[in-house]
Amino acid sequence: MKFADNAPMEDKRHDIRNQCADLLDIHWVDSRGKVHDEFAALDDISPPGACIKMDRRIKIGTIVDLKYPGGKFVGQVIYCKREPIGYYIGVEFQEGYRWDRRKYKPEHLLHLGLKLVKGKK
Repeated sequence: MKFADNAPMEDKRHDIRNQCADLLDIHWVDSRGKVHDEFAALDDISPPGACIKMDRRIKIGTIVDLKYPGGKFVGQVIYCKREPIGYYIGVEFQEGYRWDRRKYKPEHLLHLGLKLVKGKK
């Protein structure tokens, strides 16, 4: 199984990340075919992806559904990092699923206007 628990996370997103807090229903099927439905805490979101916090890890490459009231995002797990309070899981949304604050606004949303670009200060 490929988990990136101890590997450094490289930030490859060039979009503005929005710090937020909300609970989403997450659905996925693991490599053994077991179906999982749990809640995840949304930590940040941008048009192409999101970071969620969970008590368990999810294998890199797994397709997940992140359900919010009135819709869902479908994406692929691109990192899973163990932290003292659980796991940070990065999800890159698949084509046709981009975040738009007019369609879904997390319960608590803080728009800082921070743009993270690898190699730039």
